[in-house]
Amino acid sequence: MRRLQSILFLIRGYAAFDNIDGTVRQERSILAFSDDQMADSCESYWKAMTKYSVLESVNNQLVKSEYLVCDGLAALSEFKPYQETNENLQIGKLLLTKLDLRSFPSSFRRLASDGSYTFADLFPEESKSDFNGVIYNAEDWVFSLSVVAVVDANNNSSQDWVVQIADESKTGNYRQYATLLIYDALDKEVLNAESYP
Repeated sequence: MRRLQSILFLIRGYAAFDNIDGTVRQERSILAFSDDQMADSCESYWKAMTKYSVLESVNNQLVKSEYLVCDGLAALSEFKPYQETNENLQIGKLLLTKLDLRSFPSSFRRLASDGSYTFADLFPEESKSDFNGVIYNAEDWVFSLSVVAVVDANNNSSQDWVVQIADESKTGNYRQYATLLIYDALDKEVLNAESYP
């Protein structure tokens, strides 16, 4: 567990990682999976994720947001720590200007095209970046991405980002929460994200 704490970690709510064992065992709202499987902690969530899929109902997606911290812990235990810290500049700006919104499932995927596929292209007025993320905030929708950990997932000494998304309708009942992985984030002209785990 010491190794986990040594990794450059950017997550909001860092207190969850001061007591990793307690966070793993902490009882959470019941999350429903296919085949009538359930999870109520990170431990049971990790087991269920290997065999079953999370049910897509609105209420279940709200509960899924409680388990994003479990995805973050899984990534930190699976991947090598990224040791260099002096390159961590403008993460949010890179997400704003380089992330291809077509590369992962979201409500914005269908709005993108070959010539227009980043937050900066599609929503220049509604999208803002900060140190480790980007947020789109409009009257009817909010969509945020935050880099919660920087790791070396593919063992090439380049930064790979663990990203968490919240994709929410303010007026309807659409909700999606997920964890993504972006490989070699500082080395590419276009950033592609893939679902994790």
